[in-house]
Amino acid sequence: MAGLSQAARRIEQDEAAGGSSNRLVTCADGHQATASIALRPPPGRKGYKVYAYLRWLEHGTSKTRERYVCSMPPVDRNRMLAQAWSQAKDRGLLTPEGQPPIGS
Repeated sequence: MAGLSQAARRIEQDEAAGGSSNRLVTCADGHQATASIALRPPPGRKGYKVYAYLRWLEHGTSKTRERYVCSMPPVDRNRMLAQAWSQAKDRGLLTPEGQPPIGS
């Protein structure tokens, strides 16, 4: 969302996910990364629906990875983020709670 600081964006994502520990994904090499949800309207169809994508920076690279999570009607941004985080968890896209990172 335009105008938010990096700290405000982190807080927004943490609150929608139910805490920062609920934003972890396991990278291909087994390390964990903190993910975020990106909300995007489909090209040329604003107001129709919003697509949610899970995004994270792959460990040891500068590559941003992205996975489609779900689509939803456009409503309040906080509700859409919370719904997307819930869907990401339900679809098994996040690191299971309590799983330690590699090397710990």
